[in-house]
Amino acid sequence: MTMIVGLGRPPGASPSRICGRGTSPAWQEAELARGRGRTIVYRIGATVSSALGAAMRARLIADNPSRYATTSRPAAQERICWNHSQAAALLRHNRTRYGGQLADLFELLLGTGVRRGEGLGLRWTDVHLAEKTLLVRWNLTAVTTVGATSVTPRPRRAGTG
Repeated sequence: MTMIVGLGRPPGASPSRICGRGTSPAWQEAELARGRGRTIVYRIGATVSSALGAAMRARLIADNPSRYATTSRPAAQERICWNHSQAAALLRHNRTRYGGQLADLFELLLGTGVRRGEGLGLRWTDVHLAEKTLLVRWNLTAVTTVGATSVTPRPRRAGTG
């Protein structure tokens, strides 16, 4: 009998039983009832499906029972912009609690609307104070699986130079 490393499958347990717990509608509803969020439940199912697909391609299992499971991606929550008083409250809290350590970064993010990774990925060669222009060319990305951080070029959108 071949063991799937990392899944902790007990001897005699079938892959379909493991998969059934991670992708079946009954399991999903039970996890939602326990208080887990829709996004977490979706990610667990996607991870189980991906792991079983990799095990099948490596010929560790004969079939991927999660192949037919249908799980829709949860809709993203509406993003709400802060008003001036909320932004000012953040800056005040930062100043009183942390001595204003990140005040410049927060003001950049609030004033320009760049994303956190874009602001952290800025280089001085992309900052043109005289022209009042920032060139957002890089995005700072955390790679949590290895604990490293890398700066990657921003992908170009279709139709842009």
